[in-house]
Amino acid sequence: MAQVQVRQALPLSLEERRKLRNRPPIWLIPHLSNDYNRQFVYLLQAYDPVLDEIVGVYPFRTSESFELMLSDLKARNLWPLVSPNPVYVPKEFWAEYRRIAYFDPEATVNLAVRYDLLKDEAIYTFNLLVMDIDSPFRSVLPAWRELQEFLSLYAGYRVFKTKSGRFRAYLKLDGTKDLKRAKELLAIIYAFFERRGLRPDPSFVGRLNHPVFYEDYHLYRYELVEDVEGELSFYGLYRKVKKLQRKLNLWTFKGKNLTEGFWGIKAPQRKPRKECRIIKAPGFRRKLKKEPLDNFDLWKRAVSSLAQKHSSRRYTYVIQPAVGWAKYLELPKDEVTEFLVELLGEEKRKDVEKGWRYVCDFEFNLPGSLRWAGKVKEEWEGKVIAELQVKGSVSRQELLKSVFYNQKWLCDLIMDDLVEKGIVLCGFIRHGRGRPKKVFTLSRAVKEPLRKVVSLELELALISHGFKDSGYKDEYFSQYINSLLERVIGGGWKGEIERELEVVSYDNTCFGGNMGVSVDGVVLKAFADRCLSFDLSLLSGRVVKGAWVARFSEEKKKVVVSGEVFSFQDLASFNFRAKEAVRFYKEVLPELPRSSFLDRFEGKTIYIYPYGAPPEKWILVRAYPYQFLLHRVERVRMPDGSFRKFHCYQFRYKLSLSAYTFFNLYPEELIKEGEPVGSHRAGNWREDARELVSYIKEEFKRSGEKELLLTLALKDGREITGVMQKYEGYKKLRFVLKVPQNPIKKIAIFKHAVDDFWVE
Repeated sequence: MAQVQVRQALPLSLEERRKLRNRPPIWLIPHLSNDYNRQFVYLLQAYDPVLDEIVGVYPFRTSESFELMLSDLKARNLWPLVSPNPVYVPKEFWAEYRRIAYFDPEATVNLAVRYDLLKDEAIYTFNLLVMDIDSPFRSVLPAWRELQEFLSLYAGYRVFKTKSGRFRAYLKLDGTKDLKRAKELLAIIYAFFERRGLRPDPSFVGRLNHPVFYEDYHLYRYELVEDVEGELSFYGLYRKVKKLQRKLNLWTFKGKNLTEGFWGIKAPQRKPRKECRIIKAPGFRRKLKKEPLDNFDLWKRAVSSLAQKHSSRRYTYVIQPAVGWAKYLELPKDEVTEFLVELLGEEKRKDVEKGWRYVCDFEFNLPGSLRWAGKVKEEWEGKVIAELQVKGSVSRQELLKSVFYNQKWLCDLIMDDLVEKGIVLCGFIRHGRGRPKKVFTLSRAVKEPLRKVVSLELELALISHGFKDSGYKDEYFSQYINSLLERVIGGGWKGEIERELEVVSYDNTCFGGNMGVSVDGVVLKAFADRCLSFDLSLLSGRVVKGAWVARFSEEKKKVVVSGEVFSFQDLASFNFRAKEAVRFYKEVLPELPRSSFLDRFEGKTIYIYPYGAPPEKWILVRAYPYQFLLHRVERVRMPDGSFRKFHCYQFRYKLSLSAYTFFNLYPEELIKEGEPVGSHRAGNWREDARELVSYIKEEFKRSGEKELLLTLALKDGREITGVMQKYEGYKKLRFVLKVPQNPIKKIAIFKHAVDDFWVE
């Protein structure tokens, strides 16, 4: 008897552990249990994102079978769709399903259609109401709070924020089979949201058991905002919704009469007032008395006049502004598309679809809007002045991108007004062939008082070093350098420009780009290796030195200036010598706000090397956020004018105040036959990499874990400990290194790891 008791007790404990480990979806917990009969069944539909269709329908009753189906769909790269309400499954369906489910999964779709399992008539009990609003979550939340007060919804609901930033809510009901009243209830709630200018999805009104994405699935993850336990009484909620309908006159949804559509009864209408006499209004008075137009009618009139003006019907003239206006007004996509196709022709349908994918919102000036009141206009002008105050001189394209959100008409309106007032000066810069670049800067009368307010102030002291043999006076060269700094870096520099300078060629790829300038049509010349030094005074009183080196190019017949400077305003890129590297880390970086430094460091180029190291040991690193490590040989120009080949590494670097820096090992990329071209370091680093990768693979196989502690021993005696993570599907290993929360130490440790291990 003792043995029998032990055998019976062991499976019970294992079953309890299995239940705790494999928990079902949260909103299915009240309806899933092994004690329920076969008729209480949910449907799991497999969606293929490549074919864009349902490729399988699988009924399930318990959480164990649901987890097995999820793992099978994940292995086949399919997305799970779950029916929110249980369905009634006849015995004949089960007999046929068991024969074909394993051998022909796609045939289960036809089987479910044949037995009408996907229709609302197959719902066993209606206990979950899904509300899907295709509007931004923030705009829906006030209307949802108002609906909660009307209906007293303080229990039995869950609110989600979908992956696309939309609103979705589940109402947990006590169960009903009155599907007609359930559809009417949801339609009235949708009419309430539509009255508030939102876009409810009518799919769940026509089909209550419309499948939804499983919220815990890794490809389509919802964000749970609110979760209130309990259940709502269906008929109690129905009575409250009908009171709300009578109170707010919610008789139509999507242009259809709700009462007539569900019950065949016309909506109640007010009796016309009895008039004693009829007075015929004059013709001009009748024309002025019109019904107010909604946003869709105003949009139609604007697009029709736009298409009539531009008879070519080009994409940028008609379709792009029309779709941008529609997105701004949140108009329904289907109605907008049909109107544009009817107006422009069937051949423009692809262009309209392309516009919905790529066009951003364009502001539509509605009648009665206070958009252009004086206070709002001052705010736009304040944004422009603040941008020019920080950057000095800004091009029109940069203003469109950073301030005006690519709305050209708004940029022209504000900037023309500022130019007329004398606050902003407008000029043009030629940068090769094509149209000149339009540049704006603050006028001197505005710049001087603003400079006193700015907490950050830069001072430049120009000290010329012997240009006696050049044939030009020092003041001309000072003007020349001053103009370069004004055009490249921006405002904040001392000095005046008395002669008009013209940029002959302009290289905008990096901070110290090559430029040639002519003064009054005469190319300015100077001897080679002549430099002009200057100082940057920081708030702490420290001084950082830099230099502009001017060299005369025989090929281009003009002066080429390369800058070696640290700019506080624009951390675009650095091209500095080894002696100034430590000065930069010790003096400039402590003055920088961390957020500003990290934001401006993305996607830029920097040389990293220890103090006093020869150029052969320099490492060129480019930081791109959220990209993996790549290796290639790149030809780089040195400060002395010569060219050298360097190993270039692109690494995944988390640019935030975090304690992690990411490194990646690519055996396929790093382990190749032959020596690298232009290798400047001796050593057999490929064998070390092979040994490391083989060691890591053996450790993973032996332990069976997905994470492994790993220590890197550097040449200077230090050790770095981190976690190696294995990704089986992508055939790569990722090393997560824990370092202090300091970007300087991060860069230094990364340099040592690359210099002492990967490049050896």
